[in-house]
Amino acid sequence: MDASIQTCFPNYCFSADYAWFANARGGSEESYGHFSRGRAAGFFTRLLDRDVKTVETMCIAKGDSWCEFTIGEL
Repeated sequence: MDASIQTCFPNYCFSADYAWFANARGGSEESYGHFSRGRAAGFFTRLLDRDVKTVETMCIAKGDSWCEFTIGEL
């Protein structure tokens, strides 16, 4: 699995090229990374010491090449 975190001003982005749950789901019209989205929100809430929201902007289950999450303030 390859993952990266980069600044997407004013937010942060997290992407992963493999997500077992999204790969298994495949062919969905909706994002399917609820587990990763929740884990990322918890991680960044602790890291930044403030509440954040996480939105999945790309998803392997929808046919995208990777899953991407944008993390921003509530």
